[in-house]
Amino acid sequence: MEQIKGFVLSLMAAAAVSAVVELFLPDGGGMKKYMRYFMSLAILLTLLSPLKSLVSAIPDLADIDIDAFAELYDDTEAMARANSIVAMHIKNAVCQRFGLETGNVSIVLNETGVSMRVKKKLGLFESDLSEYVKNQFGVLAEVVLYE
Repeated sequence: MEQIKGFVLSLMAAAAVSAVVELFLPDGGGMKKYMRYFMSLAILLTLLSPLKSLVSAIPDLADIDIDAFAELYDDTEAMARANSIVAMHIKNAVCQRFGLETGNVSIVLNETGVSMRVKKKLGLFESDLSEYVKNQFGVLAEVVLYE
């Protein structure tokens, strides 16, 4: 709170000094234009003064141990979670598009693409499913229909 109070007081002082200096400047001539420029720079510097403490704290932030964060969260675990979420969205979209029940569709997302196992339905072709997944999600799909 004390820092904010000091900042506001210094801003008010810079504005007051600027106003007083401008009052004593003569109306004619180019001196008034340059003094306004310098006074606006002084007020701008006063406004930016809190950033000085922020910039001085940057080297302290660089001392953070990144390896400590890496130990907290495993990359393979994160990738497996992300893949399962994407697979769930693909499964829901396929079920909605082709009128399938979610229990009749299983999807696994891996590095090479999507592996799908779908219970056979009249008029449903593997090529339709793989083409839909490719067009909608940009992923190659290996589809197996089972009974």
